[in-house]
Amino acid sequence: MGKREYTPEQKARNAELQKKLRHNRTAEQRARDSIRGKELRVYQTPEQKAHYAKLRREQRANRTPEQIKTDKEFRAERWANRTPEQVALNAERHKVYAEKWQHLKRYGVELKETIDKYGTYCNCCGHTPSTGERQLVTDHCHTTGKVRGRICYNCNVGIGHLGDTLEGAEQAVKYLKRNGDINHG
Repeated sequence: MGKREYTPEQKARNAELQKKLRHNRTAEQRARDSIRGKELRVYQTPEQKAHYAKLRREQRANRTPEQIKTDKEFRAERWANRTPEQVALNAERHKVYAEKWQHLKRYGVELKETIDKYGTYCNCCGHTPSTGERQLVTDHCHTTGKVRGRICYNCNVGIGHLGDTLEGAEQAVKYLKRNGDINHG
């Protein structure tokens, strides 16, 4: 792959993105990367991304045992020296990231869009979960995959036990109408 020529707009965009990426990295990360001669890359096309990934694989395969040892020691030391705050922050970030991307992958729509559309209360019973309670889940049709709304854990389990069908819910309603007064005396 030959050297790509960038338009002035692409160069400006790359410079801005690299500036943001550098700003978000710690001084230790920047120093380590400058020692290794790495540059932060902003990819323009999938072909470029694949090309640079191939180059990284080749560089990684050609490392000397000393470089491998240095990399492993660096990662082990960084891992061992984490503070409890860093551990907690990382766990929270991972939870948010995983929830966001799992939702997008599973339902084809971002979690934020679903919350904006359906609200922060159970669309079935109207309950709004408080802190410490199980949070709302995204309910969807298991046949079509279409999102139906956001519901609480209890409603989700109840609908699931009724077979996820309107017929199951109607049978439960008929049962309660027939036998509803038995429990009230």
